[in-house]
Amino acid sequence: MTLKEYGDLTMIEIKKVLTQQQLNNIYLGSTIKAIRDSKEDDNEETITKIQYMRDIQSVMEKKEIYEICHHLQVMIKILEGRIEKSRENKEVNN
Repeated sequence: MTLKEYGDLTMIEIKKVLTQQQLNNIYLGSTIKAIRDSKEDDNEETITKIQYMRDIQSVMEKKEIYEICHHLQVMIKILEGRIEKSRENKEVNN
């Protein structure tokens, strides 16, 4: 299963708990945080996705829906690994 497929299945479960409006509000806040916290050389889209997943994870923890939290944590770790690898590659090339 690809990360996208895993994410799509997780989002189906999330949408059973949160409305689209709630997800939109979380995404807006996540985007603002990601822009504020990202470094110049970071992939802003990936940073935003990670922040969005962290924010949804926080909501799911409050609702005690730990299975979704676990799925989100797996995806966050994979994306963070990709960012770290990208940073290392940039350092090697410089």
